[in-house]
Amino acid sequence: LISFWILYKEKSPFIALIWIFSFICLGSITTAFYVFLQFFKMRNEKSCNRVLLREGSL
Repeated sequence: LISFWILYKEKSPFIALIWIFSFICLGSITTAFYVFLQFFKMRNEKSCNRVLLREGSL
């Protein structure tokens, strides 16, 4: 499920595949780090849409 979210969220398929490969190899720590990065990117925004949706779809 998280892999599909990454494929949807990332602009570059290559970057998405690197993240998915990292999830497979490193497990939960990579997943937590990716989610942390998404929340860090939305620092000053009040909506969680930025975490769930692509940047262009807002």
